[in-house]
Amino acid sequence: MKVMRVIPLISILLFRAFFRRIWTRYFKRGFHPLFLLYLLGIVLSLASIPFLVEILRNLFVAGSVTPNSVLLIYIFLVISSLQSLFFAMWMDIQDNDRLQI
Repeated sequence: MKVMRVIPLISILLFRAFFRRIWTRYFKRGFHPLFLLYLLGIVLSLASIPFLVEILRNLFVAGSVTPNSVLLIYIFLVISSLQSLFFAMWMDIQDNDRLQI
């Protein structure tokens, strides 16, 4: 077995299973705010990428300064996305706690 070929395949399989579980269990069967928290965390993470690119571009270009507004928006998006993801994980753990033996 070649590890470098298996790791991406297993990672894709785990991500698909995770998103399928979230979609079917927390959206289709019965709506749960956990679905919105995961969705919000993912959307805010993706929304922060252009601001990160802008910050890094200004960091490596001589003589350019990143405006404070870009930094504040980036920090707000990152903190909000992490908070949403952590809260969703916490709620997911609590919801699955009944499955423990």
